[in-house]
Amino acid sequence: MKEQPQINITIKKRFFNECYLPYLNIKERLLVLYGGAGSGKSVFGVQRSVIKLLKNKRKMLVVRKVTNTIRESIFAEFKKALSTFGILEHCKI
Repeated sequence: MKEQPQINITIKKRFFNECYLPYLNIKERLLVLYGGAGSGKSVFGVQRSVIKLLKNKRKMLVVRKVTNTIRESIFAEFKKALSTFGILEHCKI
């Protein structure tokens, strides 16, 4: 199997909504976030997922009850997070 190149990324505190920072490195499998529309729940959830996926070298399946909107919502958030972290060009989408 071909070895993947090492990619070093720097994740800055300013990338995150400050109120969610205490939950960035918790070890629990389930994280419940609540807040109003536009509070950053989805953005933080995606950012945290990307970091965990990179650390653990895993894959993830994301589903949504109304699947015809997933491309405009969660898929777009994953692409935005990868771009923010500067690794979008290294990803196969």
